[in-house]
Amino acid sequence: MSFYTSLTGLNGAQADIATISNNVANVGTTGFKRARAEFGDIFATSPLQNANSAIGSGTILKSVKQQFTQGNIQSSLNALDLAISGQGFFAMKPSLTSSQTVFTRNGSFSVNNDRYVVDSKGQYLQVFPVNDDGSVIATGIDSARNLQLPVNSGLPQATNKIELGLNLPADAEIIPNNPKYTESNPYVFNKDDATTFNRSTSITIYDSLGNPTIATIYYVKTSNATEASPTNKWQTYVYVGDKQLDPALIAAKDEQGQTLYINKFGQVTSDPASVDSAFQPGAAHPLYKLDQQDIKEPSSPSKVVGAVMKNIGFDFGDTDSNEVEIIDDPSRYSETREGGADESNPPFWGNDMFTIAVDGSEPVSISIEPGSYTGTELAAEMTRAVNEAFGDDKYVKITDTYERTTSGAVVAGNDIIRLDLYRLDDDGNPYGLQTPIEIDLLGSAGVDGTAADGDGNPAPNRELQLTRDDLIDLVQRKLNDQMNGRSDDLGKASDTWVDQDDPATWPITVGYDVSSRALTFTANRNLIGPNASELGARFNSFQVFVPSDPQSGASIGIPV
Repeated sequence: MSFYTSLTGLNGAQADIATISNNVANVGTTGFKRARAEFGDIFATSPLQNANSAIGSGTILKSVKQQFTQGNIQSSLNALDLAISGQGFFAMKPSLTSSQTVFTRNGSFSVNNDRYVVDSKGQYLQVFPVNDDGSVIATGIDSARNLQLPVNSGLPQATNKIELGLNLPADAEIIPNNPKYTESNPYVFNKDDATTFNRSTSITIYDSLGNPTIATIYYVKTSNATEASPTNKWQTYVYVGDKQLDPALIAAKDEQGQTLYINKFGQVTSDPASVDSAFQPGAAHPLYKLDQQDIKEPSSPSKVVGAVMKNIGFDFGDTDSNEVEIIDDPSRYSETREGGADESNPPFWGNDMFTIAVDGSEPVSISIEPGSYTGTELAAEMTRAVNEAFGDDKYVKITDTYERTTSGAVVAGNDIIRLDLYRLDDDGNPYGLQTPIEIDLLGSAGVDGTAADGDGNPAPNRELQLTRDDLIDLVQRKLNDQMNGRSDDLGKASDTWVDQDDPATWPITVGYDVSSRALTFTANRNLIGPNASELGARFNSFQVFVPSDPQSGASIGIPV
């Protein structure tokens, strides 16, 4: 037996060395992820044997795990070499017509004879399709295409803008003030005379045919910083070959680098709309500054002009007590104002009710939920619809589950979440709680349904518009309350063992996965997993699902 135990140690050492050798052998392999051998103690006792005096039976190789950690990204001379920073893989196809997709972290690519981008095995790199401006058309893996480089890389474009970032010496000489320059010998800039400028720099530019040429910028210091003007001033001369470009005025900037605008009344701001006239939009123009501005222009008097506003919409009145009806039923379109109805104050059509553009983007059509609205309520609904279309902070609509109708039927919503915790029996089979934990986001009735009112009428429609963070917070608080209420079933002695304000006490933490757009549930295995101090709190796995569709939930195991 001792000889067998020794052999397990030798076999384990051999496996560990083999794993390390494989790691060393693949040091130069692009995209390789090192592996780690993990071992376990062979410990066996009989039911009548004292565990304190039992001797282990050696070691066993449990698994060899790859370590998917971020490696170092290095530069190469191949323009097609790619690297992934963070998670993810390159999608590849074994052939042009293959329906199989394989994944790799090896970004060493080349181009084959047909101009397709391939790896060393000839597998084809998959990319998402894009339109002419480079924006992605579709993001599904089924829509990915083989990347083929075009024959022509585009038409040549002439250089139309140059941005330079450089430091000029603050102690440079003001050359035009040099005593050698007098009235009879005035200072004149000469690009061929280095004594007439302080610094110069060159850059390559291209004409409309793609031919390169050199543009040279010369800098001449004209004045030092003063209390009134705390910046050094420089004059620039730009030459393309031997031809000097005509200088242009440069728009003035504020301390944040934003362009300054001025209107005819002398108001200066970085927001031109704030100084525009309601009757003369676009009156503000960029402010230009030279070293000397001593020409003053008299301002003209302002005028007040009256106008009659034509009301072509709905009049809510002074008290906001009137309501406007919004419908989206296609069979009722002829009843709406847009459908040509002649009646007084007809309903409005809610689908594509208005369009809006942000910062010059393409106009987006906005639809309004049907219903009756006061002016204040309609403004709130329009704000919600715009935020849903443009905002990064998307809203989630939660509706009451099993709401009772007049006939007693139930209407399934999405406000109930069930969570079941599983242990293993003596045969290794999982078994859950006698009653799963139920989270009712909009109340406490749960699957029993929302009760009718005192007159027997169905309860009003209950729903919430929640941001992602609000939804996570609501589910977390409801889950913590349920965990405290089920302390006996979870092996906990106190019914306040979960503190709402202390995440360290939360047995399960709720999160959100942006890629799948779904809630996530992460267990603290020290509180409710295999490492829990209480025997009754040692669960092996749990499952989250909704009662209206129990198969939609996925079993999420607790790491061991």
